[in-house]
Amino acid sequence: GVPLNPQKPSAQRSDLVDVLREYDRVWIWERGMAKRLQDDGIVAAYLPFGVDPESTRGQEGACEECGVRHDVVFIGQHSDKRETHLAAIQNHSVALWGSRWARAARRFKGRHVVYSRPAFPSTSSAPYRSALVSLNIVDDLKLPGHNMRTWEIPASGA
Repeated sequence: GVPLNPQKPSAQRSDLVDVLREYDRVWIWERGMAKRLQDDGIVAAYLPFGVDPESTRGQEGACEECGVRHDVVFIGQHSDKRETHLAAIQNHSVALWGSRWARAARRFKGRHVVYSRPAFPSTSSAPYRSALVSLNIVDDLKLPGHNMRTWEIPASGA
């Protein structure tokens, strides 16, 4: 049900079902999606989200990337929806990590800081804990449901 957009990640490929049939098994975060994939002839199974406590341990204090405490932190790949929500934050600086945010940086007019390195659970704990607010804007493809940050943020101590 998601329109094809060639500028978006491979989850929106027009041949995604054919590609997924090539895998031995596809693990998916939502039971209904597992059923839909199975109906399309894909060996698919439900695997719920979770978190590894060892990977979310980090150092207390300032962000390891820049050495400061941020007002707001968001970690996740860019989407138009997420950009709209984050651009609406006017009175606080937002620190952003994730793929494709660099192209949106100029539209934030210096209010928000975009970091180019990826933030994995082992490196995202410190920014989460150092921020006043850690945001989780769930992408439309995950609704109604969760993404990994639903578990990573509280597990990090944020």
